[in-house]
Amino acid sequence: MDLVITELRDLKGNLLEAPLHIQVDQFSPTIEGVKILDDKNLQITFNETIVFQPDSAIIVNDLWQGTVIAGVRGQTLTINFPE
Repeated sequence: MDLVITELRDLKGNLLEAPLHIQVDQFSPTIEGVKILDDKNLQITFNETIVFQPDSAIIVNDLWQGTVIAGVRGQTLTINFPE
């Protein structure tokens, strides 16, 4: 399953042209909340525990090159964005 995050904006409020795609396995989440931790980290809370398989990956285009999953804990996913 692909989780697609759209309507992302840069620090100046400009809409980014490409959505962020995260390839995940074995869950069909509903996003319950999104929190900006700082200018490089985004935290997403889901309605169920998040399960990633070892081969799960973030699918990136040039805009998102360097993006990584910084942490997964229960229902919370933290994403670290490149500079």
